[in-house]
Amino acid sequence: MEEVLKSINDDAIRTTIGDDYELLICKTCGTQYPIKSPNELEPKNVCQPCLDPRQYVPESGQQWSKASDWLLPSSQLRCELVPEKNDARLFRIIAKNTNVGIGETPFVILTKDGIVLWDCCALYTVDMFESIKQLSKDNQLPIVGIAISHPHFYTSSLTWAKALQTKIFISHLDKEWFQRAHEGLAKELVVFFDSETYQLLPGITIVRCGGHFDGSCVLHWDRQKAGTPAKILQSASQDQLPSTGAVFCSDTFGPGMDRKTITFMWSYPNMIPLPPKDVLRIWHSMQPFQFDEIIGAWPGKYVQGDARAHLLKSAKLFVKMEGYDTSEFDWKEKD
Repeated sequence: MEEVLKSINDDAIRTTIGDDYELLICKTCGTQYPIKSPNELEPKNVCQPCLDPRQYVPESGQQWSKASDWLLPSSQLRCELVPEKNDARLFRIIAKNTNVGIGETPFVILTKDGIVLWDCCALYTVDMFESIKQLSKDNQLPIVGIAISHPHFYTSSLTWAKALQTKIFISHLDKEWFQRAHEGLAKELVVFFDSETYQLLPGITIVRCGGHFDGSCVLHWDRQKAGTPAKILQSASQDQLPSTGAVFCSDTFGPGMDRKTITFMWSYPNMIPLPPKDVLRIWHSMQPFQFDEIIGAWPGKYVQGDARAHLLKSAKLFVKMEGYDTSEFDWKEKD
């Protein structure tokens, strides 16, 4: 590990990894704890998110990892910034050669005013942090923050925030699930917002929908208001700069395999659906926003074209298939 630390030129990244590389991480869900041994947990050797009915402890039992397992030179882990082919302002962080965590892919979004990361994962590498910082430097843009949808994606976010010298934005309704909330640095770097929407930048808005968790959020991207960094404007073609709105949905709602049907689940792995009142709340939360695209947390999970209409249609179908008369619910647009 000393070899890894000595090779890092960036002081912030080196200090972060030096402090955090031995912290305990649940191998199943990716939750990072401010301790080094599972025996320090109460109850011992138990990951709280995995005990919750929305998640699970695998049949093989509770297993743990640490960043030191994958930061060594011999590790095969790669965390790559992969550009999205349909938008030159959007990158997906994909971890390869790993069996840690749920497999979600965080996003890096570039606007004319700054860079925002949407969601997080347990895994990280020096190269990943350096690549994000290089994007910031090349485009002369600040890294404004890491906005996170729900507790299953809190993971190693405090480590990421320290390394990137930025803040984390999370709904206050889910604060109890943030395992490092009581650390001094967390009190400086984590913003537990208490509003229904939170604007990070012009055109970049966190929207609390609830459902999966009380504080479950999506991110709305108004591409026109958010604008495009000057460097990307000079190099990208027009078909790489769509102007329609997009929503990053995470697990608040989920695109189906047909890329037009959307589901609403309290637990995805245990297949427990949301009740109609929560589905309706999600729709009402999204009504003020225009969007033509829904982008999921895994590659291939998306709705492209008429996404807002598909969300409403899917919400009605979901409630109907739960045995309710959809006419009993108020689906009308709110003023």
